[in-house]
Amino acid sequence: MDDKKFIHHKEYKHFSVNETLVAEIRPYPIIRGQITDISLGGLSIDYLQPSSLSLDGILEYFELAILLRGNIVLMEGVPCKTISDVEIPKDFQCMIMNKRRFCVKFDRLSSNQKTQLQSIIQKYCN
Repeated sequence: MDDKKFIHHKEYKHFSVNETLVAEIRPYPIIRGQITDISLGGLSIDYLQPSSLSLDGILEYFELAILLRGNIVLMEGVPCKTISDVEIPKDFQCMIMNKRRFCVKFDRLSSNQKTQLQSIIQKYCN
């Protein structure tokens, strides 16, 4: 991990999610998974990826949506940049799906988006 990524991670306080928040890459749900932690600077998503699908280098800059369980959209059109996408060690052997953690940095949030994000953190995080 280079120094910039390390500094970014520590730049904002990260919060654990106490409700089931989901993030989805839009307009195509290439990645849809549970948000494990969130900050004003970015978030981490745990998701399942078919073993036959590789996302290496596909996503650099993109937009995502933050949803509450039941597909209730809390925020969409969030500009992001990929920080990392790593496989999570398997608790049990599964040849069909790989569990991965996708970490993103928010990129150029509007003042309205910053306000929405602060509200989400206050309402759904520890």
